Amino acid sequence: TDRVAYLPDSPEGNRVLGLLRRAFEQRLIFTIGTSMTTGLQNVITWNDIHHKTSIFGGPRCLKPACPICNTFHGVYTGTQPQGTMTVNSSLMKLPGFEKCGTLVIQYTFPAGIQGVRLAAFSHCSCSYVAAGLELIFIHQGAMFPSLITGHPNPGVRYSSTSRTAYLPDCAEGQKVLRLLKKAFDRRLTFTIGRSATTGLNNVITWNDIHHKTNIDGGPQW
Repeated sequence: TDRVAYLPDSPEGNRVLGLLRRAFEQRLIFTIGTSMTTGLQNVITWNDIHHKTSIFGGPRCLKPACPICNTFHGVYTGTQPQGTMTVNSSLMKLPGFEKCGTLVIQYTFPAGIQGVRLAAFSHCSCSYVAAGLELIFIHQGAMFPSLITGHPNPGVRYSSTSRTAYLPDCAEGQKVLRLLKKAFDRRLTFTIGRSATTGLNNVITWNDIHHKTNIDGGPQW
């Protein structure tokens, strides 16, 4: 097999190149196992040292965590675009919560242009050095580059949208609301990608934090 990857020809890119060369010499970049893309077994595959393998679009990976111990570095934030989250109280009742009112959550996002996310992280048990859009994790003396992800197609426009969700206005609902507010502030509730319902690309879509979006029936998202 063979693989092609890309780095900017800049001081930061050359620094990362040196670290990648060292990782390759330590036989850390590839392994033999099951391919995540084809599902084939007993093939040469990437070993969690993430590379930019496409010229177009932003970096293709992953989470700001050490690829060896999975320790998150600082506060985990997502790629949610700029928007607002407002909450209002209503007297209407949700099924199963007839003794309390309803919290109505309104998410609103204006149209915009996709970009690359820059991030900063506080210190933790694993060391790291920043290099442009890269984090070089140092785990037990070995160095592991890991890319910070952005929107899938930087420079491409996305359209405006809004979503409405519901929670019971009770102690449990208020607790969930606080967690949803924290997720929204950390840009985790939505992302830009392919809509699971319409199939459209480059749109604002839910990011696997499920909401009740219909007053009747069970949870829907």
